[in-house]
Order: sequence, then C-alpha cells, then structure tokens
Amino acid sequence: MIYPINGLTTYRPEHRPWRQTTLSHGSKPWSYFHRLRYEGRFRRTIIDDYLQNEFNFNFRLRYLFQARYFLNQEPDANYKWLLMASDEVLVNIGKEIKDGIRLDQNRISIGAGVQFKNTTIQLAYMNQLIESNTTFNFRMNHNLQLLVFQNFDWYNFLFLLFVRSPPKGGSGCTLQSLARPPQRISTAIPNAVSVSK
Repeated sequence: MIYPINGLTTYRPEHRPWRQTTLSHGSKPWSYFHRLRYEGRFRRTIIDDYLQNEFNFNFRLRYLFQARYFLNQEPDANYKWLLMASDEVLVNIGKEIKDGIRLDQNRISIGAGVQFKNTTIQLAYMNQLIESNTTFNFRMNHNLQLLVFQNFDWYNFLFLLFVRSPPKGGSGCTLQSLARPPQRISTAIPNAVSVSK
C-alpha cells in the first residue's frame, strides 16, 4: 500500500513479489550484513484520485548494507547488546520510469538492539529520502522503527521429524540411512511491517 501524494486521498495498492541474496561476515566485535533484493512492482493506476482496474509495472533493485557493533562479548551470555547503522539504496528500473532507471529512495538508519539466541530486537531512527518517478522533486521522511527478527531452525525440526521419529507401524523408509546429516539451514523472518512511500 502506497500513501497518496499531497492533495489526494486515494491509497495505491501494490503487489510486490521479490527475490533476494544475502551475505553475512565480520570479526568480533563487528558484524556486517549485505542484502541484494530484486522486486517486481505491480501498482494500481490512479486517475483523478480514483483507482483504475489496471496496473503499472516496473522492477526495483535494493542494496542494503548494515554494520553491527556488539557491546558485550561473553560467549556464555544469554543476550548481547548492539549498536547498528545501515544504508539502503533503492533504484526503479523499467519503461514506466523516466529515462528507464531512476533513484527511488535512500534509507539511512541508526539504532540499538538486543540479540538473543534466535531473536533480535532493534529500535532505530530511519531517514528516508524519496525521489519522484517523473520529476526531480524530493521529499524526506523521519521514521521510528521497531524491528523483530526471528530465526527458525529448520534443520533441527526436519531432523526430529524424519530421522528420530520412526514411521507409524515400524515400517517404511526414514532418513537414518544418510551418511551424515545435511548442513544447518536457518531462515530469518522480520516481523516488522513497512509501508512504501
């Protein structure tokens, strides 16, 4: 959902399938995170402040870099306090965009948080610079973000489900014949809700 521009009242619905690639690395007490996301943006057309039964379409590329500094490094600590800073550049691409490629937004964030075993909570200020798709007009938003990230350990779940739990009746095939268990798989899902401008 996209907020209406100044003087108008109609919100623009948007469907946005996406793919992304991430990379994490670092050396204590620093941690670095890179994310490259590729989006397809299906946005409802608005004429005279009324929604139409058609969509505009364009692609958008997003690159995020985030640095974290951990304040406590005790290996047996149940949680770690952290400071973070990030910058994300968003670029629109497609024939619907003037000149075929155009800066969409730049998002700079600074904040603090706490990291548990499988959960990270962050409170951050985000400065959001937005450029119009058709003109060189800019506007700036100031946002307060509360972000919650939850890691789901799919490896342990699947291992317990298939390897350690024999089939009912004692017959059938299990994964116990594997020479070694698969590598650990972890997926991070942010619970924060964001609204595009």
